[in-house]
Amino acid sequence: MFKTIARWLMPALLAVTLAPAAALSADAPDGAANKEDLAPFVVLDRKSTHKKGQVNVTVYFDFYCSHCHEFDNKVWPVLVKEHGDTLHVTWVGMPIVDPAASPVTVLAFYLADAQGKGEEMRNALFSAIWNHRLDPSKPDVLLGIATQLGLDLNRFKREFNENVMVERMEDGIKQARAIGARGTPTVLLDNHIRVTGYGIKNVEAAIAEALKADG
Repeated sequence: MFKTIARWLMPALLAVTLAPAAALSADAPDGAANKEDLAPFVVLDRKSTHKKGQVNVTVYFDFYCSHCHEFDNKVWPVLVKEHGDTLHVTWVGMPIVDPAASPVTVLAFYLADAQGKGEEMRNALFSAIWNHRLDPSKPDVLLGIATQLGLDLNRFKREFNENVMVERMEDGIKQARAIGARGTPTVLLDNHIRVTGYGIKNVEAAIAEALKADG
């Protein structure tokens, strides 16, 4: 029988998360500015992972965050169109919006990713929540999505019930905390450039900063 994530795990996981406030910039599409961070990005005291002609983008997100959906649906496609193969993205779940539902969807995303359907699951989960007003943290909805994506359902259910991806989720939360992320989405470039908010202007400015390393 398909179970939801073991609830006893949530207090421990969420204890290392952040205050559930969206990190917004002055040019974010629908949010107020973070007055403490008026610069478009912050260069952190961390080792750069930059490779010539390539920018590694890490997006810390929550499926139940409306700003994350906006970034995924409006901002990211524009960036990909502008920069193409220059951008190499990793999506990292940061479940802070809903203590019960957010972790379920992050785990489902990771499990689908392990079956080669991470992008498809990410798109499907965002669409279910924000376009169709469904709750994919519910087993029937989530299994319906997994079926539509052609996942191995037996494997999906087994690995979910065995908490196979919990460690990966915990690692993502710790990563977000380590870079000083205060909300979702938080965008990090080359492991050391943290974008202020998620607006296109700020991300573009951070990409230009990252590419300076090319000389």
